[in-house]
Amino acid sequence: MFSEESKLSNFFAILIAFGLIVLGFYWFFKDVSTNSPVNGVFGLLILVSCLVSAATLIAPAVSSVVGSWLGDALFYRRAKLDKAPECLDRMEGLMLDGKYHEAVEEVKEVLFRDALNIDARALLFRIYLKHLQDRDKALEVGLEYFNHPAHKSNGESVELLLAMSDLLDDKNAAEWLAKELKRGNYSNHDAKLLKNRLNSFRDLNNS
Repeated sequence: MFSEESKLSNFFAILIAFGLIVLGFYWFFKDVSTNSPVNGVFGLLILVSCLVSAATLIAPAVSSVVGSWLGDALFYRRAKLDKAPECLDRMEGLMLDGKYHEAVEEVKEVLFRDALNIDARALLFRIYLKHLQDRDKALEVGLEYFNHPAHKSNGESVELLLAMSDLLDDKNAAEWLAKELKRGNYSNHDAKLLKNRLNSFRDLNNS
């Protein structure tokens, strides 16, 4: 028995539907050609029945294809949905061994495959800032994420945003926080954190 997702079953469904459409039009034109109103109505009923049956057969196949295409076009490729999340345990292990530069290279490989992996980016930010004492590199990691047009402005990125704001001057920090608050979809708690931080920077700018 063919599954509903089987290409072969879809092929046969479309083939049968096409046959019904041809049959419906054949009977319709055959009955209309007799110039009899009764036969014409009968032929029309057969045509409508065949079209409805054909539509019922091909609807699952068409909806599956169209739905898949729209999902890929409007959101992201199905392959990305099926992709397993990157494991950062090895990088964490390298950090525990004090091998920070090796950890940096491996995290960069993860980000090369997925520039919006927020966990990897936050880890790289932390390595640069806390372990390698490189504020400029850490800031670069944060800005690269938030400058990406497809970055997430929600609870997943709020910690990185707050940490990045600490590395910016007061004016730029306030601008970034205001921009992300306007763009994002934060919980009430996260939005309050960001607003409090934003107000503190604005107070400093006005003092």
